Amino acid sequence: MRFFRPAAVLLISALALMMPGCKNFFVPRIDTPTSTAKAAYVANFNGGNAGSISVLTIDSTSGGLTSASTATTGAAPKGDGAAALITVSGKFVYSANDGGGVSGFVANATGALTAVAGSPFTAGTNPTALTVDITNKFLYVANSGSNDVDAYTIDSNNGILTPLAGSPYLDTANGTASGVTAHPNGKFLYVAEDSLGVDLWQISTDGTLRFVSNLAPISGARPQAIVFSPSGNFAYVADGVNNVDVYAVNTTSGALTPLSGTSAFAAGPSGGQVSPIAIAIDTAGSFIYTANRDGNSVSAFAVLNTGALTAVVGSPFTVCPASTTTCAASPTSLRIEPSGKFLYATSFNSPGITFYSFSASTAGALVQAGTATAGTNPSGIAFK
Repeated sequence: MRFFRPAAVLLISALALMMPGCKNFFVPRIDTPTSTAKAAYVANFNGGNAGSISVLTIDSTSGGLTSASTATTGAAPKGDGAAALITVSGKFVYSANDGGGVSGFVANATGALTAVAGSPFTAGTNPTALTVDITNKFLYVANSGSNDVDAYTIDSNNGILTPLAGSPYLDTANGTASGVTAHPNGKFLYVAEDSLGVDLWQISTDGTLRFVSNLAPISGARPQAIVFSPSGNFAYVADGVNNVDVYAVNTTSGALTPLSGTSAFAAGPSGGQVSPIAIAIDTAGSFIYTANRDGNSVSAFAVLNTGALTAVVGSPFTVCPASTTTCAASPTSLRIEPSGKFLYATSFNSPGITFYSFSASTAGALVQAGTATAGTNPSGIAFK
């Protein structure tokens, strides 16, 4: 079974770089709340043709999006639950292009994009997901076709990418990469490998990688995307089937161990298959959200002190327009914008983008605020 892998878009700040075809998907950590974002960037798969990134302005009161401009990436951009979307008053935008390469852009003060010199940059076969390390110096791209990881240094002045020594790094588990993210302590990189579980890599001080181990998935799971608690003590994995799997993290070795007791928490009805393929966590580490491809919904969980999860009242929340009861949206990614006021979910089909405010009466619950459109087949979102 193969999942659609949404477009990977990465918005990188001058101060803080961060980590969004038909396969899978992933999302990285959420930015520290600041002012409402100046612009939103939406990666468009465009039916497998030349990909693009839509630039949209954001209404700070309603959360509504208005089209401003479009940048062409070349081959269709693609990401997987993994990696694709992160921002902190960003300076650079990168997309992993399923058809080949990594496209880079400089974002000006208004959010408009200009291609970085040399873009698109060479990568492995079928780049699927991307992320950056916590030093903001290195970009990592997981390639589902060639089963390897590309690593680059990022020129902080102009955004040019330069491959690191030894790159690309072979995925010895020989899985199908669907998501990638770095641990909050900056020492480890994790790649979601679908039916083959999760790969653990050690990040050296020079950004190079060393393969450590592969963790087999919890029975029946197909890991698509990973996020960590702010402390780094817990990992949350969108399992691509029906659950969020929770692991305790050994922050010294990077090893993951299924949470004691219950470690799989349902995103949809018991025994069902809503296919959570993207995952996000709020800055406080209090709530987890998943984009459910086959459930056409967003699930919400409260995070307990033990790392365990409990469903938020009203979850899951539909991505279908408020005027309809059903739709075939197929959510691809989700992200909380920098102020923490709104959550946005992209969908491969109509409505394209659904956005929510947060309930004032029920902690963590979502209130649909509207829908918006970008290009064809939106697959990832990031903010400036």
